[in-house]
Amino acid sequence: MKFKRVIPVLTMIDDELYKTVQFESPRYVGDAINAVRIFNEKQVDEIIIADIRISANEQEPSFDLIKDIVSEAFMPVCYAGGVATIEQFKTIIQAGVEKIAISTHLADEALLKACVAHAGSSSVVACFNVVKEKGIYYSDNKNNKQRIALADEIKRVEQLGVGEIMINDSMRDGTYQGYDEALLKFALAHTDLPLIYCGGAAGVEDFKKAFELGADAVAAGSLFMFYGKWKAVLINYLNDQQRTILKDFLPL
Repeated sequence: MKFKRVIPVLTMIDDELYKTVQFESPRYVGDAINAVRIFNEKQVDEIIIADIRISANEQEPSFDLIKDIVSEAFMPVCYAGGVATIEQFKTIIQAGVEKIAISTHLADEALLKACVAHAGSSSVVACFNVVKEKGIYYSDNKNNKQRIALADEIKRVEQLGVGEIMINDSMRDGTYQGYDEALLKFALAHTDLPLIYCGGAAGVEDFKKAFELGADAVAAGSLFMFYGKWKAVLINYLNDQQRTILKDFLPL
């Protein structure tokens, strides 16, 4: 049996951690290095570091910070944030990052091909920020001149050799509304690649349902950054009770 993964997402702005709601209203939640050290202790499966400032402003990734994070991380690291050239991709891979998620520049087919050629399919993740309009799911990644039907985009990047798909539900980011099962089923029906699902997790039952439907990994930000009714900042991960609920999908 291939075990599933539960992945915290750390969202960075100006080298510090923030959490958003529907990609807006960022709330400061702490220091990235400290968060990685805490997740080390909690033995997380993998971690995603997403620098949303760089993607939005088309700046260079913070290479020194990425190196510092990797040097502290005991788990595989996936980096996302503004990778626009093969040179940037190579520098981040050389720093020790296992995977890089391409989002803003998914339309750049030459970039995707070059990344796959350099590091292999397993190191390249196609990350789709998804919106729904009039019953149709669209990829809303910023450098597309127009929204493109998600099914068509998944097919296109598969043909370019990417090794994994990440679906990020833009409308449910930080809302605790639960996963959109219809979106997950739709994505799974249109790809045979490993799939990470993210956006709106309200609890471990969302993870379980996603695994039952066929997701290879689930990801969450707010759920692992906040705790309790008042959403106090407290980095957390799966406890023993939650692991029991997911026991059919996780290693002992």
